[in-house]
Amino acid sequence: MKITFLVPTVTGIKKILRAYPFASLLSEKNKVQIIGQKNKKSDKIRFKQTKNLRIIKLPDNKKEAVNKILTLSEDSDVVCVTKPTYITSKAGLILKKKGKRLVVDIDDDDESSIQLDNANFLTKLIKKIKIKHNFSIIKKADEVVVASTYLKKKYGGTVLPVPVENKFYTQGNKIKKNTVLYCGAIQRHKGIDNLIESMRLLNNVRLIIAGSKKAGSPIFAKEIQERAKKVSKNITFKGHVSYDNIAKLMRSAECLVLPLPNNPVHKAQTPIKLMHYMASGRPLVATDVGDIKKILKKGKCGVIVKPDDINGLAKGIQKVLKDKKFSNAIAKNARQESLKKYSFQATKKRITKIFGVK
Repeated sequence: MKITFLVPTVTGIKKILRAYPFASLLSEKNKVQIIGQKNKKSDKIRFKQTKNLRIIKLPDNKKEAVNKILTLSEDSDVVCVTKPTYITSKAGLILKKKGKRLVVDIDDDDESSIQLDNANFLTKLIKKIKIKHNFSIIKKADEVVVASTYLKKKYGGTVLPVPVENKFYTQGNKIKKNTVLYCGAIQRHKGIDNLIESMRLLNNVRLIIAGSKKAGSPIFAKEIQERAKKVSKNITFKGHVSYDNIAKLMRSAECLVLPLPNNPVHKAQTPIKLMHYMASGRPLVATDVGDIKKILKKGKCGVIVKPDDINGLAKGIQKVLKDKKFSNAIAKNARQESLKKYSFQATKKRITKIFGVK
């Protein structure tokens, strides 16, 4: 069978990051294509293509983009619209009328995210109207997939976090003592500022921040690097790390951190990096936002701290670094939970049923 994923953009990373693992898994027994526009910041397709998995860029013109989707998807059996936009929503509805099975995948509460914008009231209102229009495709879907229980309450459907290929985490570099790692885009709402401030309370600890400035906010990245210099000499910004090397970097750290603050964005998300942290077999510290506490089995698979609590974050990191018996236990539990619930193998049966394919 043939499956088409429609995503906002296929270049860069952020807008294709959720669709790609699902597409990769389904491509084992089906022909799969991921179609989307170019990211304004990048023209490069960063994800691997195979015989059964193609990634296709659309033209900038909206009408031409919709027409190209319709042409490329003429022989598709299933269409999945991830993060609906005007273009993908319109094309998805047309393909649904033509008899294609329609799956809609939601991983963000875009309406709530508008609250974090610095835009004026009118701009925010226009954005909200556009989002409601694009998301109306959900009513026509045969299946709805969401990333969290919060989104399930809002849109219905099946909660399905992004699966991880656990084989990438079977080997790694030698563990570097007292090394703490954060992986992700350098953005203001990710809690990186709290993590850096926690370093004032941690002695002889090295913090590595691995994430692209371009994928996040260059202005904030500059601000946070300047602040880091004043806090500690033991803070290193590695910049972008390739998908192939991120697993090795995680395996070399003694503690992984997910310091998300309490804001409208994170109550709806299930961070992809959390699934990778769990698969890595390294102990982790995460804040209690969204589904994180539930996923970490109320602390059995990681240390859970209050969001926006710098002292609590520092104590959680210190607990992992000092208590080896404890940290080894939660790391082992997280790895086992990852294999059981969030691996490709564990997700395969659920995703094939949702898409109605082999």
